[in-house]
Amino acid sequence: MIFVRFTFVLAVALLPVGLLPNDSEGERYRADKGSRLWIEGTSTLNNFTCLTFKVDGFTQSPSVAMVGNENRIFGRVMILVRTLDCGNGLMNRDMYAAMKESQHPLITFELERAEVLDKPSNISLWMDVRVSGKLTIAGVQREIELIVKAKALRDGRYRILGRLPLSMHDFGIEPPSAFFGIIKADDKLVVHFDLFGVRSQDQADLSEQAVRQ
Repeated sequence: MIFVRFTFVLAVALLPVGLLPNDSEGERYRADKGSRLWIEGTSTLNNFTCLTFKVDGFTQSPSVAMVGNENRIFGRVMILVRTLDCGNGLMNRDMYAAMKESQHPLITFELERAEVLDKPSNISLWMDVRVSGKLTIAGVQREIELIVKAKALRDGRYRILGRLPLSMHDFGIEPPSAFFGIIKADDKLVVHFDLFGVRSQDQADLSEQAVRQ
């Protein structure tokens, strides 16, 4: 099984005041088995999905003592473009070229803020969380905001689900085409992620070399 690592405190930092464990301050989490990120799109020929199990990064809250339901947290998530697999070698090649992978091998997300929108009675229930930050693809950075769902699992892990619609043109990406333009990908994409977080003592290594491993 491909090992997936995404060191983060996001699941803890997003939880409302009064629902955090007493020893939660300063905890780190990494993505456990089953974590994944995938991109869905369409073309004039068919639909496609590009999947990666290789996600790396960290988030760190300055304090678990939130004011109301809002908390400023800081972190970075990185994905190596070349780990995205569309299930077709030619499609992979065209996608890497369109995303300018040779010049910009990483997709990064700088996490800046999270706000719990609905305070559940306990952390084992799903909660909606508004997350915002800076997303960089193909060397172009954009401010983004999305709603994710987060919950604590009975086995002590946390789960975070989310989806983000994107336009390739917003990031300077020309949708890839084939056969002299007869087959062309649509400009619109949807990024999905499903992360399982488990407590870890590891320190985040955000170097490009570490992400490549």
